[in-house]
Formats: sequence, C-alpha cells, structure tokens
Amino acid sequence: MLNVERYFDPLLRLFDHAVKEQFLKSALRSLVLEASDA
Repeated sequence: MLNVERYFDPLLRLFDHAVKEQFLKSALRSLVLEASDA
C-alpha cells in the first residue's frame, strides 16, 4: 500500500485493532505492506 502523506493510517490502525481484538490473524495483517514513497 502506498501510504503517501499518511493517507491510509486510519485503515492501518483499523487492521491493527482487528488483530488486537482477535478478529484478524496477525499473519494476514502482515500481508499488507506499506511504503511512504514509490
């Protein structure tokens, strides 16, 4: 995911929260890769 100017930070926090609440497995969360520039 290209997170220019931290645009997707809320979505990434949602994923992290889902892992914390055991709604999403951490192995699946780790599939989402993040970079701030191409």
